[in-house]
Amino acid sequence: MTARQKIELRLSEVRQRLGQLAGEDPTDETRSEIEGLRTEHSDLELRHQAAILAEPEIEPTETPESSEDLELRELIDGANVGEVIHGV
Repeated sequence: MTARQKIELRLSEVRQRLGQLAGEDPTDETRSEIEGLRTEHSDLELRHQAAILAEPEIEPTETPESSEDLELRELIDGANVGEVIHGV
């Protein structure tokens, strides 16, 4: 699991817990927990953005197409859905 995925998982857990606490009657204990979770959430958001920026961008590599691949692509591009469905 990457650092980004771990952060995303924790963000999800924090959001879920905040949602649960929102439905409860506010006590000093729940207020304290909410405040701590909000602080953690803000920190996680910053760390998440940093993790996104730190990930290397993977550029797709194009492989040369074989003559069979080119022929198949031409057939697909030229196919008419109506002809296929209705057999025209």
